[in-house]
Amino acid sequence: MNQLERDYNYCHNIMKEHSKTFSYAFDFLDLKRKKAIWAIYAVCRIIDDSIDKYKDLEQLNGIARDLDVIYSDYDYIQAYQSDAAIMNALSNTLNTYSIPKKPFESLIQYVKKDLVLKEMKTDSDLYEYCCGVAGTVGELLTPILTSSNENNFEQAEE
Repeated sequence: MNQLERDYNYCHNIMKEHSKTFSYAFDFLDLKRKKAIWAIYAVCRIIDDSIDKYKDLEQLNGIARDLDVIYSDYDYIQAYQSDAAIMNALSNTLNTYSIPKKPFESLIQYVKKDLVLKEMKTDSDLYEYCCGVAGTVGELLTPILTSSNENNFEQAEE
């Protein structure tokens, strides 16, 4: 087993440990799609855990910097500031699927709000927050689970 396979297995174990139901939901997919979902789930998990579990803004900022590098046109590998195995798997996933960066950025912004957010004041606030955290995961998975139809993102939002 090469390093990249170990990185994907690491992401898979994160998904199995933190969300058995989510993990089982994708068992029917081919291995290529499952690996992509494992990587995306693992990135979302470390984003969420950086604040919800560790309350560590610098850790979250390190993840954001790693995503900037992965999504840039740099043609070299650097030492990641967050979890190298997860970032390697995500980087490889981006070679296969056109995963937009914006949902990761949105997720990071909404997770940052968890540092100061105490309660939702209105249903509208709650809806916006849910779209900002859970909705972004749907946006990230859409290119993996569907054909390359631009309407898929609009349908995912509904």
